[in-house]
Amino acid sequence: MKNIVLIDADYDLVTSLLKQGNYNIALLISNFISQEQKSKLQHHIPLILPRNQITYEDFATIYHNGYNLTFDEIKAFQPTQLRVEHYIQRYCLDRGMILYMYYLALGFYLDFFSKNHIDMIFLNDQVHYAYTDGIIKDIAAKKGIDFFNLGLSSGTDEETILHLYHNENFVNIKEIVAGGGR
Repeated sequence: MKNIVLIDADYDLVTSLLKQGNYNIALLISNFISQEQKSKLQHHIPLILPRNQITYEDFATIYHNGYNLTFDEIKAFQPTQLRVEHYIQRYCLDRGMILYMYYLALGFYLDFFSKNHIDMIFLNDQVHYAYTDGIIKDIAAKKGIDFFNLGLSSGTDEETILHLYHNENFVNIKEIVAGGGR
């Protein structure tokens, strides 16, 4: 069984992935998840987070952790910081708050990946470099974790649906299934 992070923007994939039984979803991030859906999933998925629609107070509560960022980690993720800051600036102009949100989220996800073995990450949307996708994508790249963008695999015919956007390239999904992962 593969341990995955699922960034399921529209709550389209989680049910089908759970039914397959091949995946253990360690973290689910979704825009549209009701409290009822969340309560049904909590015994299957240990960590369920909202994608973006949260207040500053909720953000601090959700992402609060005791992880101590090192200077080397801050420096290693500097390109990530710039992208995430630009994303957050779309709705927040307070520079101090932007830095606070970025560092809190970076520490949260570094802590999560240090405590959990993750085999692959699925995203069914574009990478916007929000704190809920860009940080995860860049941590995955540094740790050598496969990152599959399902949002770029659109269409219904077999040829289109069988290709996933994987680490900057399109790959045939049959290669992943046949090879047991990448």
